[in-house]
Amino acid sequence: MLLPFVQHVGARIIESSEGSSLLALSIQPFHFNSSGIVHGAVPFTLADTGMGAALFSVLASTEGCATIEIKINYFRPVVEGELQCRSTVLHKGRT
Repeated sequence: MLLPFVQHVGARIIESSEGSSLLALSIQPFHFNSSGIVHGAVPFTLADTGMGAALFSVLASTEGCATIEIKINYFRPVVEGELQCRSTVLHKGRT
């Protein structure tokens, strides 16, 4: 189940399995910044949510998760189409 903010930006879960997720978002006019490109927070939200969805699938019912640190590099501007984010848990630590 996606949270209200994630629904607000238009993200949707395409695939979900133990330790992985695939999210997608179709670019809409409200995703653009004043320069006419997709605001950086849009792919960032997709990546952060995808990581959480992948990790949440391998947590015990008594565990929770939160993003403590994240870094993202943008290679080129997005101006149309659909963004997709595939996330995979490589290592689930103790904390």
